[in-house]
Order: sequence, then structure tokens, then C-alpha cells
Amino acid sequence: MNLEKLFVWANYVYIVSVVLAAVASFAIYRLSATINAAKDRELTRFQVDAQTRISKAQVDAEQARVDTATALVEQEKLRTENLNLAVLLEKERQARLELERQIQPRRIGPEHQTLFFRLLSPFKGQSIEVVYLSVSGEVVTFAKELNAVLLASGWRSRAIPIMNVAGNIPSGIVIQAKNPRGSDVVNALASAFVQAGFAHTWEARPEMAGDVFNLRVGTK
Repeated sequence: MNLEKLFVWANYVYIVSVVLAAVASFAIYRLSATINAAKDRELTRFQVDAQTRISKAQVDAEQARVDTATALVEQEKLRTENLNLAVLLEKERQARLELERQIQPRRIGPEHQTLFFRLLSPFKGQSIEVVYLSVSGEVVTFAKELNAVLLASGWRSRAIPIMNVAGNIPSGIVIQAKNPRGSDVVNALASAFVQAGFAHTWEARPEMAGDVFNLRVGTK
């Protein structure tokens, strides 16, 4: 093989090498572009999915906040209703107790006897009249029990029933004296009635002697 043919084949080889290199470069470029495009698509898909998840999480968080606020409002409403119910029940209980107190007849039990003896025995020998209206069994019984506890405390007490009075029938116990507010005897009686829970009042009777006292027992 002469030198000229060798040179021609060398040119062919060079051209082929250049073509192969160009083809390889183009293939690498296309592969790289394809890979980059796939990466971009995957990144875009991930970003869209992440944004969707974030948006959903934000919506869920806002809904949770609204639900929490609603629950707090309902809880406060329920608490207020419970408080109102408790107040209403307490009012009903107090009203029932007051009704029972009003209906329950007055009685002087052992604890009252001890109380009256302690407060009234220092005034042994004191004269008093227990005037009561014969309008009901409750009044009659209570007046007799009151007279008995006065006697047991050493007082000279006398129970006097009356059938009727002019005007309205009095209620409670009325302490009648010349100067009821300035008397130690009246103060002792009033203290006993207060501690025993018996309703009472005073009535000044200027015509009465200073050492004379009456108890007028009316309805409860």
C-alpha cells in the first residue's frame, strides 16, 4: 500500500471518528435533556403535590380552629346554662323550704326548751299573760307549749284564750309592754324568739304598768 492510499484511509478513519463523536455527543445531549426534563416533571409534580398537601393542611387547620372556637362557645353556653339551672334549682329549693316552713306548725321542742330556760330563767317570778286566738289548732297548741316553757323557766305565766278580735287576725307573736324596746325582760323574750326562729314584733302599750307584759299569739 502506497502512501497516498494510506493517507486516504486515514482521512476516512478521521471522518468516521468525527461523525461517531458527533453522534455520541448528540446522544449524550439528548439523554441529558431527557433526564433533565424528567427531573423537571418530577420536581413540578412534587411541588404541586406538596402545595396541595399544604393547602389541605391549612384548610384542615382553619376548620379545626373554627371547630375549636365553636366548641368553646358551646362549652361556655353549656356552663352558663348549668349555672342558671343551679341558681333556679337553689331558688326552687329555698322556695320549697320556705313553703315547708310556712306550712309546718310551730312547736317548742327540747332544744327550744333549753334555749328558753337559759335566756328566761334569770327573770324568774316575772308575771306574763299568753293571750291566744282560738282560730286554729296550731295556734292553740303553740300558745299552750309557749305557756308551759315560760312556767318551766320560773315565770308566772297564764294562758288566756280569746275567740275573736276586732279587725284582721294578727300573725306571729306580739310582745306587749309599756316600753318594750327598753326592757331587759322584753329583750330576753325577743332574743329567745329570734334564736328559736319564731316571728315576733313589739307593741307599746302606754296604759300598761311597767312590770306588766303580755304575749299575743296569732296565726303563723
